[in-house]
Amino acid sequence: MTVPNDTTEWATQYSPREKLIRVIGLLTLAAGLMGLHHWLFLPWFNEFVNRPQCVQLFGISALRYFWQIIFIGIPLFTLVVVAVLTLPLGLKSLKEQRFPPQHVKVMKPTRVSVGRVAVFKAVGLLVLPVLMFVMVLWGAQQAQNMPDLDPAMLPQSECGTHLQEVH
Repeated sequence: MTVPNDTTEWATQYSPREKLIRVIGLLTLAAGLMGLHHWLFLPWFNEFVNRPQCVQLFGISALRYFWQIIFIGIPLFTLVVVAVLTLPLGLKSLKEQRFPPQHVKVMKPTRVSVGRVAVFKAVGLLVLPVLMFVMVLWGAQQAQNMPDLDPAMLPQSECGTHLQEVH
C-alpha cells in the first residue's frame, strides 16, 4: 500500500463498525432472497418444468409468462436496481465534477478524481442504465418471437381432469 502524500485527496471511508453493519445487512438480505427462491419459487418451477402444458396463469400459458420473465422481467428488475444505485451517484459526480462526490463514503481507500476523469466515471455510471434499458427493449422483442406450447401436441393425461389454473 502506498503512503498518501499531502496533495492527494482521499474519499471518506466507512468506519469498521459501519462496514460490518453493511456487510451483515447485505448477507441477511441475500439469505432471505435465497430462502424465498428455494422454498417458494423452486417448487412451483419444478412442477412447471415437468408438466408445462398443465399450468396456466390467468388463462395464458405459463410458458408465455416464463419467456416474459426471462427476457423482460429479470433484465428490468436488474435495470431498476442498477439505476437506483448508479444514477444518483453519477448525477452528483457529474454536477460536482468529482468522483466520488463529497460526503459519499467508500469501503476502501479511494483517491478522489476530479476534472475529465471524474466526468468520464460519472458518464459511465449514467450510461449503464441506458444500455440496460436497450437490453430490456431487445428482450421484449425476443420474448414475442419465442414459441408457445401447443397443448394438442402434449399429453393432457398427466394433468388430471383439468389444467392447473393459477389466479
